[in-house]
Amino acid sequence: MALNAADKSLEQLQGQEQLNNVFSIYFFDYAAQFHFFLYFPDRNRYIACEASSGEFGIEDTIVTLIREGRINEYSKMDGWSIAEEDGEIYLIKTLKYQNIRFGYWLTAKEMSDLMSSLSDAEEDSLILTSLNGDSLTEIPGKIEPYLEKTGFFSKYIEIQRTFDKLPFAIRYFIPVSRIFQNILWLQLILAAITIGTAFGLFFYFYYTVRHIIKPIQTFCEGLSGYGGEELPELDSARILELEQADLQFRNLAEQIKNLKISLYEKQMEQQKEVIEFMKLQIRPHFYLNCLNLAYNMVELEKYDECRQMLRLTSEYFRYLLKSDMRKELIRDELSYVKNYLKIQSIRYRRTFNYYIEQDPRTIDCYIPPLIIQTFVENAVKNTVALERPVDISITVMEENGDREPVIHIFITDTGDGFSEEILSRLQKGESLQRDNGTGIGITNSIKRLQYHFGEKCRVRFYNSPQGGAVVELTIPVSRKDGKVWHT
Repeated sequence: MALNAADKSLEQLQGQEQLNNVFSIYFFDYAAQFHFFLYFPDRNRYIACEASSGEFGIEDTIVTLIREGRINEYSKMDGWSIAEEDGEIYLIKTLKYQNIRFGYWLTAKEMSDLMSSLSDAEEDSLILTSLNGDSLTEIPGKIEPYLEKTGFFSKYIEIQRTFDKLPFAIRYFIPVSRIFQNILWLQLILAAITIGTAFGLFFYFYYTVRHIIKPIQTFCEGLSGYGGEELPELDSARILELEQADLQFRNLAEQIKNLKISLYEKQMEQQKEVIEFMKLQIRPHFYLNCLNLAYNMVELEKYDECRQMLRLTSEYFRYLLKSDMRKELIRDELSYVKNYLKIQSIRYRRTFNYYIEQDPRTIDCYIPPLIIQTFVENAVKNTVALERPVDISITVMEENGDREPVIHIFITDTGDGFSEEILSRLQKGESLQRDNGTGIGITNSIKRLQYHFGEKCRVRFYNSPQGGAVVELTIPVSRKDGKVWHT
């Protein structure tokens, strides 16, 4: 029996030695403030780490609390317990494993010192309190007078903090002087930045006014002094943007000047066109020929033909006098041309024939007045002198162009056609006007078409393979709503 008891005691000593080694590792890992222990409830045995032993008063209290169930079987994430022994406050945490209690404890002062060691400022102070606000550690004498003082004139700034897993709170006191010491440096830095910013803004505004705003004002004053005559000298103050603006302004002024000249020339051309149009309306030779023909008919007692001649001539004159130089319906223009051709048919009788064909889609389309008439008169003048019969044909048709509908007007005759010289000059756009003023009708008609339709119109001259001359006019469709028409 004695031998068995000795062996058992030896095993216990060896086991305790192993536990002490493990506790020593915890001691060096976690700091000297933590006191680790083991408690065996079935043997009522408390084993403490040798490295942290020396506080024996709390050991009996821990055993009593465990046996009385006042220290619960906490998990690793649960909170701590608070115990008091001989006026000292202890913080205890335990864990149960297979009917063995493992835990550690430390005093409230040790916890306070451990937390205070996290700060390098010696002037700061830390106090542990219960959740009810009672102090768990000794209150330093330097902050005790200021515990209840708050506000702007307090010497310390207090920070309070509670924790979810701890049965205590902390009150941390920071001297106001240390905070304002840092704030003073911050204020000096901010003051320096403010002064520097003020000088920078002053220099910026001075530079902006002197080198940007004033040159722009001077530049604008120069622009406002431009009256459309001579270009002013604009001071760009060597600013790239103003130099570019000056160049653009000069280009614009030059374009305006050229536009004025072009507009003036166009007005002069329009006035010239009015004069030429009036010349077309006042043609005394044709009128005298008509009257002379009517007189001869009366002398030959051809009264029916004379009445027809006078009626056609009056309608012809009425159309000339009522027409303005802007636009006329193609059907009215063809009606006027038809009267002219009837007069020629009466005059030359069986040696002269004419044909007029109009596409119904062009009934309500417009054309400048006397355009078709001019080319028809030219065809009659160059063919009726022939000894063989002459046919004059006028065809008006509409078709879809590349971009928009167009009207084609063909004026053909059965004469000898254009001579090579005349055809070459017409195709090159040269004027046929002679020194005596004749030959200007075709040139003016082409100009009038270009004036009204611009580049959208085209005039072609060529000889037909069957013989005779062909004039082809191509103009954009311009109906009653005024679409495409240029005024």
